[in-house]
Formats: sequence, C-alpha cells, structure tokens
Amino acid sequence: MNQKEFIIKRFRELREEYRLSSDELGKMMGRNENYINAIELGLKNVGILHILKLCEVLNIEPNKFYEGYVEE
Repeated sequence: MNQKEFIIKRFRELREEYRLSSDELGKMMGRNENYINAIELGLKNVGILHILKLCEVLNIEPNKFYEGYVEE
C-alpha cells in the first residue's frame, strides 16, 4: 500500500474508531460532510495540515495516525 492509500484508509479508520459520522467530523474540522467523503474516496489530496487537524480534533498524537504504516 502506498502512502496516499494508507492516509485515505487511516482517515476513515480513525473516524470510525471514534464513532463519528462524516458530517460530525467535518464540523469538528471546520469542513462539511462532502469534504470528508471526498478525502475518504481519494478525490481530495490530504496534506499534513489535514492530518494535524484530524489529530487535534480527535485529541491524538500524529504518530498514532501513522501507526502501522510501512514505507514501500
């Protein structure tokens, strides 16, 4: 799995782990449901700022986001 695929998968995994809908997470991140869905479908590029914002709203360290990632 490449880094982009991992990030997309991990974004969804964490949202589901914290039992948040796309709408709820979008509101927490200052975005809308469509934006979160686009990230999870790979239609939007996810930059470090998106990852850091996700970590902030979930109150997790960024290293937890990358748990399990193995560079190809």
